[in-house]
Amino acid sequence: MPETALELLGRLVAREIRDNTIRNFDLYLRGESRGKYAKAVWALYEEHQDDSKALLEAFIPVIVDETIGIFLQVLDEHLDRVVLQVDEGEALRSPYDYTDALEAEYRPEDGWIATYSQERRSKV
Repeated sequence: MPETALELLGRLVAREIRDNTIRNFDLYLRGESRGKYAKAVWALYEEHQDDSKALLEAFIPVIVDETIGIFLQVLDEHLDRVVLQVDEGEALRSPYDYTDALEAEYRPEDGWIATYSQERRSKV
């Protein structure tokens, strides 16, 4: 039996977004991921590891941004099955009418975080 829309969304959210975020942070904090970003996450951990409150405050935006970044990547990768439309007043339009990848719009210096967010930004 084919996967229903609800099942597909549930699988994408639970397995590809949630599980990948947890898996990524497990790798970062075990030192098993060696990229530039992973090293920055590890450095942030080391900087605050003796102060649990400061560590939590520093990691909240990092974890949120990782999760949203993965969410946007999943949308980008499943365009063939997940349709995203926004009401622009006159018509429904896809954000993909303006960009090839939503994830690329999120983190850059002139991206959505810098443009729209009012909360503290990640230091990585």
